[in-house]
Amino acid sequence: MHHHIVGSILTLTLAAPPDAYDLAAPSTTECTFEFEEDRWVESVVLPGGGEIETIEAESSMTINFYLDGRKVLSVAERDGDIDSRTTEYGLALAPERAAEFHSELKAAMPSLMSTDRCPGVSRSKVDEKFKCDLLAVGAGILGALACGGLCGGGIGGSVKAVCNWIVDKACEKNSEGC
Repeated sequence: MHHHIVGSILTLTLAAPPDAYDLAAPSTTECTFEFEEDRWVESVVLPGGGEIETIEAESSMTINFYLDGRKVLSVAERDGDIDSRTTEYGLALAPERAAEFHSELKAAMPSLMSTDRCPGVSRSKVDEKFKCDLLAVGAGILGALACGGLCGGGIGGSVKAVCNWIVDKACEKNSEGC
């Protein structure tokens, strides 16, 4: 019975379209392209002290989650394998602060997934969905830090659903690259 309730909450969360998201919302994104290392680095600064940094190279993508200038966790994908690492700072983070960071992450999804964040860098729908996967893993870890490990998976699934919805809506508006 307990699983049914959790499943129902998750289904409700996943089924509700995030119509409140404005895909044209102004972005607080900085983007640089480093030619020497053949990679680009994108940083989205959140209003409450958080920062999400995405580093993409030819065969890998890494997302670093920072809070108050200190790395909380890192999620990386290389050749189909996803690896996550939580720092000592992240493990020591107060549950309330982890919950605030998670809320900011979810609210920042339009900025994080903005299609014009990196002029001159084109990414496919597959790349964007990979990014959704990594953001969802990070959100799940933040959720686990916020609630003692009992609710992280559902929280990660919720962020993934919102992220994928944003990618799909962006592709509906502009099919180029999708």
